[in-house]
Amino acid sequence: MGLLITIEGGEFTGKSSVVIPALKTVFEHCGIETLTSREPGGTARGEEIRQEIFAKLKEGATAHELATLFNKARRIHLDEVIIPLLGENKEQPKIVLLDRYLDSTRIYQGLEAGVPMKEIKALEDEYVRGYFPDLTLILHFPEDQFKKTFTLRKTFADQQTNNRDINLWDEANLEKHIARQHKYLQSPDLAKQWNESRAFELVNAAQHPHSVISDAALACLPFLKIIKNTVSSTQLEQTLRLLKTHELWQELNSYFNEQQTIAASLNIPEPVS
Repeated sequence: MGLLITIEGGEFTGKSSVVIPALKTVFEHCGIETLTSREPGGTARGEEIRQEIFAKLKEGATAHELATLFNKARRIHLDEVIIPLLGENKEQPKIVLLDRYLDSTRIYQGLEAGVPMKEIKALEDEYVRGYFPDLTLILHFPEDQFKKTFTLRKTFADQQTNNRDINLWDEANLEKHIARQHKYLQSPDLAKQWNESRAFELVNAAQHPHSVISDAALACLPFLKIIKNTVSSTQLEQTLRLLKTHELWQELNSYFNEQQTIAASLNIPEPVS
C-alpha cells in the first residue's frame, strides 16, 4: 500500500521549508521511496495554473473561480504525478508528500471566502474523485504563541531573498491569520461530516525545527509501518539523531538562530524549544 501524506496549515508554519524536505529525508533513510510536490503546481501545466491563480487573485477573481482552478490543477497533478507513482488504488509501496491539497481549498475558498461547502464538495467529486490523503498533518501555532511566532516568522521570511511566492493570502492581517488557523482546526470535523476515512494529526510548529520534525515523523510512524513493517519508533529516533549532522538539519538550526536574533531586536521572546 502507498501513502498520500498532506501537509496543511497557515502561512509561515514551515510546511515547505522545514517539514516536507525533512520528512522526505527521514522516510528515505527508512528505505521508503518518497516524492515531494506542491499544490497548486507539481507539473508544467499545474505551475501555469498556479501563476494564473495568483494573477486572478490580484485581479479580484471570485472564490468560486479560484476553487475551480485549484481543483483543475489538482486533477492534472493527480493524473500526471500522484497516481502514476502510487497507483489508482495506492497499491505501490511509496509515499507522496504534498504541500497543500484539498483541505486548503476547503479552508481558503470555502470556510474563509464563503463558497458553500456543498459546491466545494461538488468540485471535489468532479476532480478529486475520492483520492483522499491517508494522513494530514496540520501545522499550527499554539494560541498563546501565535502573535509572537507569526510576527517573527513573517519578519524573517520578508528578509529572505529566495524569490518565494508572495500573495494576498500571505499579506492578510494578523486577525485573519488567526481566524484562518481556527478554520484549519475544523478540518477533521469536515472530513467526519462527509464520512471520509482519513487521519489527522496536529503538529506544534512554533517549536525549534528539530522538535517539529521529530513530532511530525513520529505522527507518521503508524503509517510507515503499513509500507515497511520493520520501521519502529527506535529506528525512527535513531534516524532523527543521525540526521542532526545532515546539511538540512544544520541549515534549519542556523535559520532558527537567525530568527532568535530578529526576535531579540523585536523584543519577541524565544519560542519554546
